[in-house]
Amino acid sequence: VELLKANGYNAIRTSHNPVSRAFVDACNRLGVLLMEEAFDCWDAGKNSDDYHLFFEDWWQRDIASMVLRDRNAPAIVFWSIGNEIPNRHVARGAALSAALSEYIRHLDDAGGGSRRAITSAYPGVGTDAATAAFLAPLDVAGYNYSPHGFARDHVTHPARVIAATETFPESSVLNFNALQDYPWVVGTFIWTAIDYIGESSIGANGHSPPDPLACGGYCPAPWSYHISFCGDLDIVGGQKPQAYLRRVLWNVSALEMAVKPADDGEVIASWGFPDERQSWSWEEQKRLMRVNLYSTRCSCVLLALNGRNVSEGCVNVSRATAYTATVRVPYEPGTLEATGFDARGRAIATRTFKTSGPAAKLRLAADRTTIRPSRADLSYVTVEVVDADGVLVACANESSLAACVPPTVRFKLEGAGEITAVGSGDPTDASSFHQLARKTFRGRATAIIRPGSPSAAPPRSGKLTLTASSAGLASATLTIELRGGEVVS
Repeated sequence: VELLKANGYNAIRTSHNPVSRAFVDACNRLGVLLMEEAFDCWDAGKNSDDYHLFFEDWWQRDIASMVLRDRNAPAIVFWSIGNEIPNRHVARGAALSAALSEYIRHLDDAGGGSRRAITSAYPGVGTDAATAAFLAPLDVAGYNYSPHGFARDHVTHPARVIAATETFPESSVLNFNALQDYPWVVGTFIWTAIDYIGESSIGANGHSPPDPLACGGYCPAPWSYHISFCGDLDIVGGQKPQAYLRRVLWNVSALEMAVKPADDGEVIASWGFPDERQSWSWEEQKRLMRVNLYSTRCSCVLLALNGRNVSEGCVNVSRATAYTATVRVPYEPGTLEATGFDARGRAIATRTFKTSGPAAKLRLAADRTTIRPSRADLSYVTVEVVDADGVLVACANESSLAACVPPTVRFKLEGAGEITAVGSGDPTDASSFHQLARKTFRGRATAIIRPGSPSAAPPRSGKLTLTASSAGLASATLTIELRGGEVVS
């Protein structure tokens, strides 16, 4: 939740079931709004062994468990009764939409506070009577992948309030503009915020052939691809390309820059995004590179390479350009610098990439270097491979750069604690999270540090010392202090 808020998110939709009380409490504490979702199906299932087998006997108990637990949580602003319900097109679906909505209203009203809005995520929203009947009992109509309906449906249903409950990464600008243009659209949710294990490779782009669009949106990749790879953040919390644009749209950043080869033949999957990198370390001299410059605050952006203007002046960036200025420039090592100017010609933002030298050392950084002496507290430590000057060695085009072999980093912890997991953002690395060594992905890997051990509680105070090492590189050490009161888990 902290990572999402830092990247501009102000709301989370759970999918497709209620979350833990700890998750709700985190949203309460951090000021992040929450749409809590109950079901992925009702009495008609999506799989032979899913919840539809238990729905009739359990739906009221399960709804009550969710609502009675969380109805006084300040983070909750929506209850979602379901996601892409299979029988939404028939009378039974409409009847259940009404029954579930009414039951939640009964429970929520009894809490004595303000009642939350009820929604359900509906894919491919049409104009037919069955769709209208299903959506009618809801306070807010959830539109999955249906931006075409925002303006259209307001004509026939002017009182309908809409939330874009699922959207594609590449539709970020379209949905951002909809929020500005249509007051009846109250928010958008992205599939997904963070990569996850399963639905492997739905966000993996192709290089035609294969063409993901010829496979119904994506071409499933073979094992050991096991991660969705459709998130704004990777599975260890690192930013992925769509996050750069999103940070600009959500006013976290005034200017972002991202680079990819202009001629790589990439075909974008339905849940994919162009595989841009925040790097100026590439293989082929003079290869034409596409530099995207994202901004909602700058009026134009100037791009310089090794001190030379390569953008033919200050390039316009505005809503008309999808908040993107694109410059194509032949690659040469050195320094790439973007400067953004406001409407009065004042420089208000800069972004700089430097070509890295050979990998020389490791660098460690923790989200927190002081944690409580409790099994319920954690520190997330990121290791980076850097050159002698501290520039990340990211192997920007590792698929073709034979000389770039991602280093394997080994972790060792001293003190009363344990390394509870080690991972990277690599969607094809299926090695165990419990191994104490990991191949880096685009220059990074992550270790999660936990006080104590399964057989021993942590001391009331103390220090944990983490060392990261890799063959041929200078190692790095970081100290985590245990201090403060015990966490009640």
